[in-house]
Amino acid sequence: MWISILTASFAAAISDSTFPDWRIAIDTGRARAGRPSGAAPSRDRNGSWIVVSEHPALRRDSLASVDVTMHPLLTALLWPVDHAVRPLMGVPFKPLRPVVRYGEGTELVERGLAFVHPTGREGLMLYPTAVLDGSSGSRWGATFVDRDFFREGWRLQLNGALSVAADGYMSASTRTHPIGPRSTQLRMATSYSISRGVGVRVPGYRPVSDPEIAGSTSETRVLGELGAAGPGAFEHSSWDASYQLAHREVGAPRRLAADFVDPGGIDWFSGGDRGIRGTEIDHTFGMWLGWSDQENPGAPSKGGRLSTRMWYTYADGGGDVAGIDAQATRYFLLGTERYVYKKGDLEPYLDLDPMRVIRMLDPTTLRQRLTQRKILAVYFRMIRLWELEAGRHPASYFLFPGLGGDAPARAYGGRYLLDRAVVGGTMEYRWPIWKYIDGTAFAELAWAAPEWWEPDLDRLAPGIGGGIRVRMPRMFLFRVQAAFGLAGPQLIATTDAEF
Repeated sequence: MWISILTASFAAAISDSTFPDWRIAIDTGRARAGRPSGAAPSRDRNGSWIVVSEHPALRRDSLASVDVTMHPLLTALLWPVDHAVRPLMGVPFKPLRPVVRYGEGTELVERGLAFVHPTGREGLMLYPTAVLDGSSGSRWGATFVDRDFFREGWRLQLNGALSVAADGYMSASTRTHPIGPRSTQLRMATSYSISRGVGVRVPGYRPVSDPEIAGSTSETRVLGELGAAGPGAFEHSSWDASYQLAHREVGAPRRLAADFVDPGGIDWFSGGDRGIRGTEIDHTFGMWLGWSDQENPGAPSKGGRLSTRMWYTYADGGGDVAGIDAQATRYFLLGTERYVYKKGDLEPYLDLDPMRVIRMLDPTTLRQRLTQRKILAVYFRMIRLWELEAGRHPASYFLFPGLGGDAPARAYGGRYLLDRAVVGGTMEYRWPIWKYIDGTAFAELAWAAPEWWEPDLDRLAPGIGGGIRVRMPRMFLFRVQAAFGLAGPQLIATTDAEF
């Protein structure tokens, strides 16, 4: 089923206009009088005809709409994307257009969501997960979510996955319903993972353009976490405090053709093995602060979020560390965007029910009617770690922050960029391809250094790429993208949202 959705999404990359005609109207001559000349009648799913005032470029039912016009400067800057990138991306998938039409006619995505909610209850979900990047880390798994476990608002989530190389993980987490006058939620999580071969990429040992690793090790990890979260003192703000216990058994790689790194031959290991051998127990205390006015989690079109996480790790068997992780995301709505109202949306006005009208105009409801948009998404991330005992006990390799495999370094593998400071940013342009599909084109720049910034070209990691993302108005489904950087191309299909 998910493969069918993926195939249909590729085919949808070809469209005859900016707004594809994804619902075919049939004129039976019963359209009401007064229809504008040249406007084709349309029909809702119940077969009843309605008055139509149709935008010539939209070609779909439209009783009312709001247009937002793009600034001429942005129109000029985005001309190559609209007239070169988008048409070229669609050419290879033109033969698959009939598959898309079949998916439209059979409501493939809606049927897929019915599969996700096996009991018919929206708060209960069971769905497959996958990351397919062409490496031994590609994995398949499943996630179970019950948003009303013990009672309404009490969340339970179970995850599991198995990789191509027989690595795997299992996790369970729960979050209570809001408690007390401050609506505090308590949470608990535990996980177990095993990796038979972890690539060790030593900071500064090789330039970014060299994909070779310094060696490999293996890791078995058991993790437990306790935390509390709640709304912050300011509007749209929130907080999360946590304690995490991690137990690692680390040793020689169990995977064939994986070399074990010799710590004595690399300067970075001159003060010790940095946790790539033996047992390590880490106690981490963290505080997360965030603010968000992002419009929608599944298909955001405006607003954004800011967050900062600060932590301190007491390492039993290694050096203690402290760190900070700051992230910022902003979405800008571009172009001529339309909010489309259907026949059922007029009923509150016909009934003169003021409360229903107010609920309908509420932004939380209004955003669900967003059907077509062009979005410029900007994302920035900065992580900094301080080794508190660098002279006596160097920090463990596993405690160092890294970027790779996701924004803002999609052209590089997981933890490809690793050092005390890793920084990066992404600019991504999204445009509508089909009812549930966005095309994407992005450019990124990231780097890793011992300090905040060191102007060394060998550390810079640029990347460009594009792909598609499939989503519902309130739910992200999956994405497929290709990224190109100094270390070569990366092709990834995953159910994880980029940001």
